[in-house]
Amino acid sequence: MSVNDLQLLNGKPVTAFPNPATESTLIKFYTVEQKNVISLVNSLGEVVVSTEVKTYGEQELNFNLELSRYASGIYFVKIESGSNIAHIKLVKE
Repeated sequence: MSVNDLQLLNGKPVTAFPNPATESTLIKFYTVEQKNVISLVNSLGEVVVSTEVKTYGEQELNFNLELSRYASGIYFVKIESGSNIAHIKLVKE
């Protein structure tokens, strides 16, 4: 999985910008679920941080993921929206 691989969630693209990132990245995805979980996973497969985001109805979500306290390296953003799951490779500089 490269940084530029297109991931879909609920039939729409999932993006992280900027990527590579230094301080934070904006995760954008479309959801039809009320409960969404965004997790940052390190290269060892350990969940570094996980946040539940609640929504009301269909919408595009913009979630700012703060990265400043984490070491440089390769991470994966895991987005769970109901039974749908997407992963984005994220480089932290």
